[in-house]
This record gives sequence, structure tokens and C-alpha cells, in this order.
Amino acid sequence: MNTWIQHLLRYFLFGATMFFAAGAPAIGDAGGTAGGDGSGSATGDGASGDGAPTSDDGGTNDGVSDVDGSQSDNGTVTDDAADGEQKADLNAPIDIGDGRKVPPKWKNLFDAAKAQGLDKEVKQLFFGQQRLIQKFPGGVNEAVKLADTLQEFGGVEGVSTIQQDNQAFHEDAQTFLNDPAKWLENSFAANEGASLKAFGMSLDFVADKHPEMYQHLMSKVLINTLDGDESPIGDVYRGLVNLKDNPQAQELAKHLADWYNGIKRIASKIPEKKIDPDRKKLEDDRANLTTQTEKLRNDTVNQITIPQLGKSMTTHIEKQAKLAGFDLKNFAEEQPGSYKAMRREILSRVMNTAAADAKFVKNYKDVMKTGDTNRAAQMMNRKHDSILADSTIIADVAKDYGITKKSATKPNAQRQPGNGNNATPQAGVLRVAAKPDPKTIDWSDKRTDMFESRAVLKNGKVVTWG
Repeated sequence: MNTWIQHLLRYFLFGATMFFAAGAPAIGDAGGTAGGDGSGSATGDGASGDGAPTSDDGGTNDGVSDVDGSQSDNGTVTDDAADGEQKADLNAPIDIGDGRKVPPKWKNLFDAAKAQGLDKEVKQLFFGQQRLIQKFPGGVNEAVKLADTLQEFGGVEGVSTIQQDNQAFHEDAQTFLNDPAKWLENSFAANEGASLKAFGMSLDFVADKHPEMYQHLMSKVLINTLDGDESPIGDVYRGLVNLKDNPQAQELAKHLADWYNGIKRIASKIPEKKIDPDRKKLEDDRANLTTQTEKLRNDTVNQITIPQLGKSMTTHIEKQAKLAGFDLKNFAEEQPGSYKAMRREILSRVMNTAAADAKFVKNYKDVMKTGDTNRAAQMMNRKHDSILADSTIIADVAKDYGITKKSATKPNAQRQPGNGNNATPQAGVLRVAAKPDPKTIDWSDKRTDMFESRAVLKNGKVVTWG
């Protein structure tokens, strides 16, 4: 037993000291999670990639049951289900006396440490490691990497300065978008010389890139000049008009009026923005590339998370069936369509529950933007496991399929032959207009078959539809 304690202390002390050591050597792949699913392996201490100790049977001793349940490719329960449930029960976390729960194997180690007067130290190291994994799924390596990155930015003070600068830039950008006049005023107040130089350069740029807008702006300048108090344009026009006997003067007056009114029309109407075909094509290509990238990342995450979610669902469904005394294996074999429909409903509810968590969705999207699909998958797996463990989804859906303590019995009736949805009802079978409410169906009766549109109701009646 003393040897166990020595190994335990060596493992935790190694991880703890490496966290604070400068230039610490890598102890495994940073892709592991608190669930022990990292693929890297440490050197010399027998730990998995996230620093979670490995048990003799290949599972991880991180407070999570070693048994995920098993499932065949077609979604049915395998013959190992009963063994898995028994093992899961044996590994169920137990209270260590202070309200915290750990697997029995760790409880035994804590008891052994207590006999040596080391229980407090061992608990501190163990639960400290668990808190570390919660904040840094990649374990000590991820924490060290974050500390190095933080130092590159000047430590806490450097990050604070960056945040203040970023806030100032953000406010300046918002003012530019929402109140250009105020932004211009602020710019001139901050540096008048640079602002005037930029103004002159902007006129040349607008004249070259946006000629219609340049004409509009210059027309406003010209009209303001012509309408000014010192402008002679009005007197000239009136003088020409009064020379009624002079046809040439009348022609000049008309020409002057047309010229003035044309400039005023340009000055009074902002030109419509023309779409640059090349720029539009570039923006469309960029949008398509972004969409393709997002789809590729989502597909990558789904390839990791969906199988894991399927395993977790199997484990929880088996546990619910065991509590109800329900023959789940027989149900899956005799009514594969209903069994798969139940799994699809559970899957849909779990994913919808995750999507409704705005904070989780925001954090998940932020990680996906970085392209770190492994970390995103870890986040999604933890979220799915949390929903399955803490919600009533499994119990609610299973109840609709007859997996309840009240109505669950092992099926013993023989399947009756049928010819599909269009089959003529057999003697004693009542045809109804639509599929009955799932809550009224006796799912434990083998004659219930959704693919053949036939169900045995809890009142004993056999109905068909379609």
C-alpha cells in the first residue's frame, strides 16, 4: 500500500512542479480532456495525455466511470451491456466523507494515505489536478503554454494595457461608423495638421476611385461659393435678363441658369453607390471560402462527437432500462425501428438543449473560429455528457417507449405476421386514421411494430393505420 501512495505522490508532484518550472519538458499531448480521452501519452509516469492517471484496465481514473456501454453499428445493444452496467455500478462515485465523491479505487487510496498521515496532502493534489483539468483540458502542457503566451504579452499588466487600447480603438471605430461628424471633430482636435493632410489626400483618392461622389462634393462646394454674399453670379444673371432687347444677352442668361441649376442638382443628390464587379466577386469568393471552411470544421467535430454521444446515450438508456426491469436487448432486436426512433429522439433533444445554451454556443463558436476542432469537440462532448447526466431527457423519451417501472415487463408475446402498411387488418385488429399517441402504446408487446404500422395499446386493443 505504501508503494501505491509513493506512486500517487510522485505523479501529482511531478505535474504540479512542472507547471511552475521554466522550460518544463512536455509530458504528453495537450489534446486530452478531463474525461481521459487524450491520445498522447506521458513518458515515465504512465499517464495519459492530459495528465490523468491510467488504471490497469486501460481506463482513466479521473472520477468518470470507465464503462461507456457498447453498441453495434446498427445501433442495437450488444451482449456486453449487462456486464457494462454491473461494472458501471461498481465504479459509481462514492462519498469520501466531506461531500465530495470519487471512484472507489481512489477512495481506497485516500484511506491508505490516511493510515500514513498523508490523506490531506493526497486529496489536495488529486482535487487540485481535477480543477486544473477543468480550466485547462490539455492539462499541465496547456497551462504552461498559456503562461508563456501571457508572458509574451507583458504579463497581466501588458494584457491590461492591450485591453485598454483595444477599448479605445473600438470606441473610435464605433464613432466613425455611427457619428462621422463627431469622429472628424475628434480627429482634428487630436491632430489638426495630420487631419488636414489626410483631407487633401482623401479628395484626390475620391476623385480617382469615386468620381460621381467627387462631383457631388465639389458641386456642394461650388454652390456654397456661388450663393455666398460676395458672389456676383446673381447680379450677372439679373443684368442679362433685363436686357430684353438683346437676344444674345437672353441666350447667355438661359445658359447661365441651366449651368447653375445643373450644378445644384448634382450637389443636392448623393449618387448611388455602384458595385464594383471585381470587388463583389472577391467578397463572394471570400464568403464561399468561409462557408466551406466552417462546414469542414463542423464535419470534423461531428466525426468526433457523434460516436461519443452514441456511446453515452447507450450507457444511459441501458441504466434506465435496468431500473425499469425492461429487456432492452430483446426490444432492440425485436423492434429495431422503434429502438432507433427512440435513439433519434434522444439525440435530437440533447443537441437542441445544447444549442439553447447561449453562453455555451458563444464559447463554442469562438473556439471554432480559431480552427481548433479538437478543443471544440472536447467542449461538445463534455456538454453532451452533462446534459445526459443532469437532465430528464432519457427518462422522458424512454417513458414514451414503455421503459418505465410502472409498465415495463419483459416481452413474451409472439410476433404476428404482417404485410406492411397496406396490409388488410387481421381479425381483432382495428384500423385507425393515424398513428396513436406514443404514451398510449404498450411498447413491451412484441406485436407493436412501427414499420408495419401496428401497435398494441395499453388497453389491450391492437390497431393499425396508414
